[in-house]
Amino acid sequence: MRSQWRMAFLSGGEPAVVLFESDPADVVITDMRMPGMDGAALLGTVRQRWPGTVRFILSGYTDQNAALRSVGVAHRFVSKPCDPGLLLAAVRDACEVLDRFSVPGLRGLVCGVDALPSPPTSSADIAEALARSDVSAEHVVSLVERDPGSAATLLHVANSAFFGLARSVTSVQDAVACLGIGPVRAVLLAAGPAGRMRCETADMARLTEEVSADGMTVANAARERVPGVRAQEAYTAGLLHGIGWLALAAVATKQVRAVRRDIRDGVASCAAERQQLGTTHAEVGGCLLRLWDLPASLVNAVAHHRDLAAPGASDPVVAAVAVAVSELAVAHG
Repeated sequence: MRSQWRMAFLSGGEPAVVLFESDPADVVITDMRMPGMDGAALLGTVRQRWPGTVRFILSGYTDQNAALRSVGVAHRFVSKPCDPGLLLAAVRDACEVLDRFSVPGLRGLVCGVDALPSPPTSSADIAEALARSDVSAEHVVSLVERDPGSAATLLHVANSAFFGLARSVTSVQDAVACLGIGPVRAVLLAAGPAGRMRCETADMARLTEEVSADGMTVANAARERVPGVRAQEAYTAGLLHGIGWLALAAVATKQVRAVRRDIRDGVASCAAERQQLGTTHAEVGGCLLRLWDLPASLVNAVAHHRDLAAPGASDPVVAAVAVAVSELAVAHG
């Protein structure tokens, strides 16, 4: 790819930071285990100082605790040995996402998301349940399926190459079954404190509650429209449809407040979002889930949930979510 990409190859985390000081990259790919600054530490530094960079871990190191440290700092975890074609496709896909961010600063906002907020009551219920050594998988699933932020975080990890699953994971139930309670506990408890920090104000807490309530309404309606083996996938897509609001609440609180104020004043939601943000929460949600390498049906359902004629609407899951969102909008008046 030397004729198409400008690349630099460095011996460790410290030299990478030095290079970034003068020449930040669009994509950084790092091993996990390195002398001095390891991969998670490097990506944490990059996220904090250069949030517009897409962050990959490419590693054969399989220590679970080390891998879980990458949650929040790595967009994708690619396992060694890795087919070069798969890595090239992943980098191209990341670059395509970056190309969508034409508004200055927007790329850094979306790529800089480290944790998605949850409704305070939901976050407390999940933390309390996971603190019990005898908690059942079914109980954890029932709690996470009511919390879009926790569900998205869990699916991000479950779909990473680190766990070597042979298929895409499209539901919370499958994610918990594939990962096991131990990793699920580690992932959600690690993400919880950062997510709760986003809800310290009443208006942001209220936003997360609205996103969660609307998500469950759309999820149930979408599941009814897609019977059979993909019913739970439709539920997940519906639950996540408003995930862009959570991402924006995490990194653009002031702009989100302005959007919500404009909507209360009678401005149409899409117009208010584009005026204040230069994009929509649907686009932000779709881009974030694509960076996280979630299955295409979930990405498309989130990105196009307000467009009944959207690309990919031939997929029954995508179509079901769009119809359910339209029905919810009518119900809200």
